[in-house]
Amino acid sequence: SVPKALTLDNLAVEARGVSTVAADLPNYIINGGKGLFFGVCPSEAKINISPFEIFRRQLTLAGSHSLNRNIPRSLEEITLLGAPLDALISHEVSLPEICDILNGQMPANSLKVQWSNECA
Repeated sequence: SVPKALTLDNLAVEARGVSTVAADLPNYIINGGKGLFFGVCPSEAKINISPFEIFRRQLTLAGSHSLNRNIPRSLEEITLLGAPLDALISHEVSLPEICDILNGQMPANSLKVQWSNECA
């Protein structure tokens, strides 16, 4: 079962598999929060993370292998949380707005922002 301490507001997930993005993951984690490396970076990629920052900010970092048949179990665990997955999407934006978001101009109070073809 999913630990009750797991909440969406203290988890940041890197899902791009780009080492420069992975290196920035601690910048997106709140103090005391968790970071998940989910994207698959090249095997030779290296990143620098300050152990002192992990200690001082009490961060938890973990990795998850997406290709080891754990997707069905993960979906079961998400279902046990009791919240519909659609509730995670806080904003739907048009394609031109994606550039602003990628440049750091996130909508206020955003959780998950997704492109929608219906936003024109």
